[in-house]
Amino acid sequence: MLSKLNVLVSVLLVWEMEEGKRTMTEEDTNKIIEILLILVIPPVAIWFHDRACTGQVCLNICLCLLFWLPGFLHAIWYCFMRK
Repeated sequence: MLSKLNVLVSVLLVWEMEEGKRTMTEEDTNKIIEILLILVIPPVAIWFHDRACTGQVCLNICLCLLFWLPGFLHAIWYCFMRK
């Protein structure tokens, strides 16, 4: 768990350096919350992203029941890589 937090802090520091000094918006705060939820409870992260219980949330619950890693990867894809 500690290594995941180190990765999160590193990502946030690089992100801040790339964006320059600026104030955090609500969108930035939501992204940080989603990252933390993905690390702990991936289905809740997808629910937070959509603000609704969709089929993707149910799919992620099934993936998390198989093992944690498929649900984790699905949540990352759904929240950050899907357009």
